[in-house]
Amino acid sequence: SHPDPSLSSLFAKENLAHMSEEQLNRYDRLINEPSNDWDIYYWATEAKPTPAEFDTDVMA
Repeated sequence: SHPDPSLSSLFAKENLAHMSEEQLNRYDRLINEPSNDWDIYYWATEAKPTPAEFDTDVMA
């Protein structure tokens, strides 16, 4: 099971067009490197702390 895809879709719709190339690269790394989509969900909802390597302005 995966977290609700509408959350990431909503984020993308509202933010990607305004991101710099560096931010887009960090976003790409964030959505493609963690092996578990639930980790990203927990970090985004602050249910778990975001690891330092992903704790960037993209997660803010």
